[in-house]
Amino acid sequence: MGERTDTIAGLDDIAVPEYIDERLAAKALVDGLGLQSVRIVECKITRATANGDNYMSDVFRLAVRYVAEQSGDERTISLVVKSLPATGQRGPMIEEVQAYTKEATMFRDVVPALSELTGGMFFAARCFYASDLPERLLVFEDLKALGYVTVNRQAGLDFEHCALVMRKIAHPTVLPRKQSESFGGCLNWAQ
Repeated sequence: MGERTDTIAGLDDIAVPEYIDERLAAKALVDGLGLQSVRIVECKITRATANGDNYMSDVFRLAVRYVAEQSGDERTISLVVKSLPATGQRGPMIEEVQAYTKEATMFRDVVPALSELTGGMFFAARCFYASDLPERLLVFEDLKALGYVTVNRQAGLDFEHCALVMRKIAHPTVLPRKQSESFGGCLNWAQ
């Protein structure tokens, strides 16, 4: 599919792929929140990162106001869409290294399984939706809206945050081998 220039949310100079729209927001909410159906009241699309911050993807933020049809409650949520385009110079590289397949497997299968095995420990943003049609994309809950901040990648993390990361990633490695086998081979690509 082609790209459009979206002026709804002040994106008059940034090309927003046409598949990033209210329909995508609705699919993500139904899948991610387990709702039967939603009605999108408003969906504002903005760029989530600066050019060059994500080498193989384009990242957009969706501020969505919606009504959960079964309850009638109006709610607001912020989602992040990571688009891994098939076109341009990045397309063949994404395909060659299987970036989408690996990332989708990690966020749809591995992270939720690790979280369940560790009593609900939080490891990463929850993946609400993933699809490779019409284009490769992942939709996540927006951690920025939950109060998380991104550190300067050149400056790196301070000791306190490094220690926190190490505690988080070390925890699953102490699981008995029998439990780690329950991932059914979804980690084979990492070898």
